[in-house]
Amino acid sequence: AYYRRSDLPVNLHWVIEKASYIIIRHSTSIIVEGAFVAALCGGNLFLIVLMLVQTLYEIHNGITNSSAATRKYQERAVTALKLQGIVPSTVYGIPIAYIFAAYLYAYFIAGFESTSHDPILGTLSAFSLIPMNWHTFVHSLTIL
Repeated sequence: AYYRRSDLPVNLHWVIEKASYIIIRHSTSIIVEGAFVAALCGGNLFLIVLMLVQTLYEIHNGITNSSAATRKYQERAVTALKLQGIVPSTVYGIPIAYIFAAYLYAYFIAGFESTSHDPILGTLSAFSLIPMNWHTFVHSLTIL
């Protein structure tokens, strides 16, 4: 149920002042775990692009024998399909881009041994995986 601050029951007043924290325990295998998740995201991204290309190919081949009005409506449908495929798939690209940047940083600048014990890099790595959960939400917004 939704409560205004003044209507909040007395036994829930502690919620207003309570601070919340995210605790991420550092692990030396966090880069390996990140690479695994990036591979999963990359697989999903590849499948989305493959389905989009196949759909566009089938629509384009079906358009050749159509009237001008049908082609016009098909072009609109193709634009909608492109948006529905490209926009939600960007959330899979965020973790991949971050993991790639982290590997470049670890390889060329800091070295793998020192970055495996870097808590900031590990925390950012964990936060970069959050957008993967946004795929369904972004897809729903794109349809609307």
